[in-house]
Amino acid sequence: MAAEIERDGLDNEATHALALHNGRVVATGRFVVQGDTVARVGRMAVLAPHRRQGLGSALLEALEVEARRQGLRAVELHSQAYVRRFYEERGYRAEGLPFNEAGIEHVTMVKRL
Repeated sequence: MAAEIERDGLDNEATHALALHNGRVVATGRFVVQGDTVARVGRMAVLAPHRRQGLGSALLEALEVEARRQGLRAVELHSQAYVRRFYEERGYRAEGLPFNEAGIEHVTMVKRL
């Protein structure tokens, strides 16, 4: 994905979660608070050699725990269509129709905390 799409100026206000392996970041995710009650998760990524090891689940859970700690009531994200099941298996529900974001099909997913 193009750097200008990935850089949105929200990193300083976001809550970040990282997974390290031998001192190197191998997975990441973050959320930005929307309104007073919603954590908007984004930038979820796991390097290919480290996938299918539970890192994505662990990061998502850490973000959810922190969102609850901050008193937020829901987590929302834009899931790429091919990983929709990953989020469904963790309690997220699709809302609305699929849409195109950065040339990739996505669906909005929400989990109440």
